[in-house]
Amino acid sequence: MAYALASDTLISVVRVRRQYHADEAATPLAILGGLLLWLLRLALAPASTLAGFRAWVLAECPVAPGRRRSPALHPRKATKTARFLDLVTERHGSLASIQLNRVAWISADLAPQLDLNTGAARTALRKAVLAARNGAQR
Repeated sequence: MAYALASDTLISVVRVRRQYHADEAATPLAILGGLLLWLLRLALAPASTLAGFRAWVLAECPVAPGRRRSPALHPRKATKTARFLDLVTERHGSLASIQLNRVAWISADLAPQLDLNTGAARTALRKAVLAARNGAQR
């Protein structure tokens, strides 16, 4: 009984200290510094910053609370490539904003999730990015 009481006390002290130190890291100065750095990045690289911000928001809250993703978003009759390009757009923003040097990395990351060949995904994504940059509709 004494062991249980001592261990429970130790665990609660450790939790309180962790919470205290976690709260210390978010000082107003640190928040302001982070905001200024983000605004500087936005000024220097607006397209990639906004695409990353959009991807972060979608990752944190992919659908509205209490709602489920519509099954019509990825119908079974859609090809793997079409579903892959939809997933790329969902995660990384518009295809026109994707840099060509990131095409291989994005393809290697997302293609296996849809059971799509990485090489085919890379070819399709590069073609779609170039078409989007030239103003063609995907």
